[in-house]
Amino acid sequence: MENERKLESVILPNGAQIYIEATDDSNSGRELVSSGSVFELSSLKEQIEGIAMFINESIEPLLPTKVGAKFSVEIGISEGHLIGIFAKASTKGNIEISLEWDKAK
Repeated sequence: MENERKLESVILPNGAQIYIEATDDSNSGRELVSSGSVFELSSLKEQIEGIAMFINESIEPLLPTKVGAKFSVEIGISEGHLIGIFAKASTKGNIEISLEWDKAK
């Protein structure tokens, strides 16, 4: 049986409204929130900033001239709030980091 899916309204920090798809995964005990709920995406800001700060603090002593970082965030709903899911217990999460040094500097 396929999991039930529905759209949930999300308000961005600039006031724009988007929709995310939420899935009812009954096997995991997760349930969809009641319809009509509106969430604020700004609740994910601290999580994303925390990862960025961790990366920056980790590579700062290496003094690269250019840094790139790439990771993905799955948006979930827990207890009526949006949460960032960077890795699930049953899967792996990846952070791809590239560093460059300009020897001329």
